[in-house]
Amino acid sequence: MYGNNPFYELELKSLHRLSFAVADNPFMKTDTAKYYPEIHVILADGTLMATISPNQKTDANFGSSMYLDNFRDDRLKINDDRKVRLTLSDFKDRRDLMIILTVRMNELKGKSVNKDAYKQAWYRLQNEDTNQTLDYIYIDKVKKESGIEDEDGEEEAEADEDDENAPAARKETIFLAGRLYREDIEIKNKKKPSPSPIEGENV
Repeated sequence: MYGNNPFYELELKSLHRLSFAVADNPFMKTDTAKYYPEIHVILADGTLMATISPNQKTDANFGSSMYLDNFRDDRLKINDDRKVRLTLSDFKDRRDLMIILTVRMNELKGKSVNKDAYKQAWYRLQNEDTNQTLDYIYIDKVKKESGIEDEDGEEEAEADEDDENAPAARKETIFLAGRLYREDIEIKNKKKPSPSPIEGENV
């Protein structure tokens, strides 16, 4: 897992719905999907409460938050390919959780792909209701700063010589994109100190 480029710290006030989205290329549809967004709901004690991803598109605890794909609108100037939509009211009753945002990279070994098609791939946080981008990062920049080399187009690793039926090892790459958490901690008002008594005044 890599996490050198999380989103900058943002205050997300007065928002009802967010999307954590990825685009293999924000300006054109690629033939083969490469990047996928995921969110993980973690409780204060470290327990994984839920994951919303391509393999688990919804969770019963957060009914209006879900994974979406095949929704690209070619009329938009900037597009996403896949996203997790977060309805913030789904999480309002829980103060003891944090939402971790990750991007999973699908390695395209053994497939004929044009690497240049993914040069502008990015992930972004956006206002789901207005499509306004709140923050974004190009994935190539994250990979470069993390020292990750693309292996797309290479042949699958050979199986163990001692076991002809052993499957080829498959490496998964996951980028840590950011986290969402609440800061609405109530601070009790401090008791105002009493003024010093005036000379000669009874205390």
